[in-house]
Amino acid sequence: MMHSHIAAIYGYIDDVLDGRIPACEHIKNAARRHLKDLEASEDPEYPYEFREELVIKFIAFCELHHHVKGKWRGQRIKLEPWQKFSFGIPFGWVRKSDGLRRYREIFALIARKNAKSTMAALVGLYMGAEDSSGAPEVYSGATSEKQAREVFDPAWRMANTNRAFKAHYRVNLTGTETNPTGIFFTGNGGKFVPVIGNPGDGASPSCSITDEYHEHPTSSQYDTMVTGMGAREQPLRLVISTAGTNISYPCFEKQQDCIKILQGVMKNDEVWAVIYTIDPDDDWRDFGCWAKANPNMGVSVFEDFLLARYEEAMTKAERQNIIRCKHLNEWQNSGQAFINIVEWAKGADPTLRLEDFEGEECALGLDLASKIDIAAYAKLFRRENTYYAFLRYYLPEMTVQKAENMHYQQWEKEGRLVVTPGARTDFEYIEEDIKEDAKRFSVRGLGYDPYESGYLINNLAKWEGNRIECIEVPQTATHISEPMKDFEALVYDGKFKFDGDPILTWMISNVIQKQARNKKYYPSRENVKNKIDGFMATLMALLVWGSETEEGPSVYEGRGIMLL
Repeated sequence: MMHSHIAAIYGYIDDVLDGRIPACEHIKNAARRHLKDLEASEDPEYPYEFREELVIKFIAFCELHHHVKGKWRGQRIKLEPWQKFSFGIPFGWVRKSDGLRRYREIFALIARKNAKSTMAALVGLYMGAEDSSGAPEVYSGATSEKQAREVFDPAWRMANTNRAFKAHYRVNLTGTETNPTGIFFTGNGGKFVPVIGNPGDGASPSCSITDEYHEHPTSSQYDTMVTGMGAREQPLRLVISTAGTNISYPCFEKQQDCIKILQGVMKNDEVWAVIYTIDPDDDWRDFGCWAKANPNMGVSVFEDFLLARYEEAMTKAERQNIIRCKHLNEWQNSGQAFINIVEWAKGADPTLRLEDFEGEECALGLDLASKIDIAAYAKLFRRENTYYAFLRYYLPEMTVQKAENMHYQQWEKEGRLVVTPGARTDFEYIEEDIKEDAKRFSVRGLGYDPYESGYLINNLAKWEGNRIECIEVPQTATHISEPMKDFEALVYDGKFKFDGDPILTWMISNVIQKQARNKKYYPSRENVKNKIDGFMATLMALLVWGSETEEGPSVYEGRGIMLL
């Protein structure tokens, strides 16, 4: 018979996926990911397995503690199904090879008043008391003393009011009720302490808790914690936050990476993510969608409280942004994603082969970069009204070898990324590929960004082989707006196909749409790490084919073709 805690998790998953519980697509993706991995784990070759007894152990530990504030103060904690799902599941997945935890990071974006600090406190106590590593070190980190105490103080009080817990784990508490300073587990030599800034020299965190990560202007504390975990067999990083108002801070980038992991765009088997917010197509003015971002509605955050915030946002324009930020988890200065990644994925066809287009007419697109950004080269074929894209990417060896660029290293192994020697991309590799393609296909033309292209374009001009019509495409809204609309229409109409290229999918997910003063649209990105070069190369190839819309001039009108 299934244990009640496990039944609650799967009941929650069923209710979310069947629409009985309001949930955004990110939570649905987290649920689907768990079910998919559970099915995959039946394969002996799959490296992970899900052990329900570990989930039960974690939840049972949490429910031995008591609330320390509010109307339930003194009462036993009872986790809600969404909490068992969000925080229980990552403790159940382990590696088959050695039984160590699979997930080394939990990212949880949870709106204000939904008991996120309570859950963080429970995770900290569990990691201090039950972690298998010798002398566990748990740090509750923040940018200020006040914020560090949002998690640590409740944990200290939970321990202080639980005699059985203190006796069993031989807990020694330092400080006072009004100024708690440390939780020490003399049975296993562990400790749980707050930290502002970076932990001191010699620290070896087995668990780090980063609360309200949106307030961190840099990733310094997070990075220091990660570096210090090197000697731990199964460390855990808990990053927990609401949304913020500064997308240049690392929390926003962390969230975007987690969204890509949940979508299957990026692969990271060690990160578990739950993001409670509303969907992009939800209208925040519809109070019905607020439950998506507030999973503890009716328990720790009440409907009348949220209704009051809703009315405040509706009637006071100056309060709207902060309310949507804190109670709906909407970042308030982030851009709008250009393409819905689910719709984009429908165009993936892994059976497509470049050799099947031998001799056919194609348009080329080129977006060059020499150091940090990726140089992207696109070939775009058209059969009737459907387009077929094949891309190649280039980066210098020194960039690919950096530790933070493991995804580049993986793409090189898969043959998707060409790595050139040295610190700068060698454009001769690209030039040779273009010349080879000019022999294989009927090249309609090559659209290129003039930035960094002069040398390569001049070399093509001197080439005695097949002549290539080269079209300079200024990267301005005036020239890019219409093809962006064309591209979007092709994707949503199912008329844009690609071979499942994971790099292009990643880049498409990074594109945000912005509007210039002349009402024209142009592509952008949230930060420099979010590459969009493959999209730009594809867009320029589409320009070579000419506009597919009835309104707006073709790329050739008014500017003409530069013939080389």
